[in-house]
Parts: sequence; structure tokens; C-alpha cells
Amino acid sequence: MKVLADENTPRQITETLSRILRGKHDIAHVIDLNWRETKDVPLIRKAKRKGYEVLLTADENQLIRADELRALRTAGIHHVRFDQHGKGLSHLACMVATAVAGLPSALEALTKEDEQQYVYLKTIRPGRSLFEMSRNPPNLSRRTR
Repeated sequence: MKVLADENTPRQITETLSRILRGKHDIAHVIDLNWRETKDVPLIRKAKRKGYEVLLTADENQLIRADELRALRTAGIHHVRFDQHGKGLSHLACMVATAVAGLPSALEALTKEDEQQYVYLKTIRPGRSLFEMSRNPPNLSRRTR
């Protein structure tokens, strides 16, 4: 499938996905296509004309704004969204991890769909636990669910 990532998608995501999905799917970023600063409605129309089947974005408003939602529905492009809240390296790593873990299986599912789909990639969030070692050390061999 041809996937277009909009400006809300960090390029690190498309760079990583392009390597992982090489030969299976075509991943492009609007910046690499010189489509920077193209508003969403013209971008969706242009993407459809150029044969893109999936829009990858962190823009949650595309499904709220009536003109953008109408453009998406008219184009028939699948909409794949992930969250983009926060800043910094840890947050960027979470976004990349979310897209890398979730997009391949989403694309596999979308290739089997006849109807336009909306996909939300659940955010991978890092967790940590601190244990004071002078007290009872944790049993790290236990699996948690």
C-alpha cells in the first residue's frame, strides 16, 4: 500500500518504517514530496490523485473538522492515527515505537478491507518501577500483565 505521512508525523517514523516495510509498502512523508504546508483538504485530494491509500497522522482534528472529514470520505483514503502528546526524546521514542509496532499489522488488515477504515494505533508508553535495594529486592522474574 502507498502510505502518506502528514506534517504531524515526525520524519523519524517514516524513515524507520521505510526501512522496515521496504518491498511491502511505500511510505512517503509530505516534506520529502515537497508538499510541506499544504492544508489538509488539498493534501487529501492530492494524495488520492497520486495513488496514496493511507494517511498516517497524529492530527485528531481531521475527523472532527467537517471539511476534512468530507475530503477523507470522498477520497476513500484510510485514516491511521496515533497520539502526539508531549515533547522530548522519550515522547518521540514512544511515537516511533507505536508506529513501528502498530502500522505493519494495520496495513496488513487494511489490504483485506473493501471499505474505507479508520485505525487508531494505541500508544506505547514506557513504564518504570523504582525499588530501594536496601529493602526487599523485587522478584523481577514474575511476569506482570
